Amino acid sequence: MTPPRRPASVRTTSPTTSSCRVIVTENASDFSAVGACPVLFVLKSWWAAESLSAGLAAALDRWAKVNSDPGAWPHWMPSELR
Repeated sequence: MTPPRRPASVRTTSPTTSSCRVIVTENASDFSAVGACPVLFVLKSWWAAESLSAGLAAALDRWAKVNSDPGAWPHWMPSELR
């Protein structure tokens, strides 16, 4: 059995808090009911394996700029930000 993946986290700043952590994961089934903090769902298949790190980092940066104060619920990475 494969151990569960640890989600990444992204720090965003907002006018209401000095910082906020966002869980970034591919595991929608385990995190879909989270309501205590923002969760961003992404799929690794959206990027080529050789550019996964750079592509995901750039997409997360774009998402954080557009969502400086994300709500404490699950979000999907919009296709225009990938």
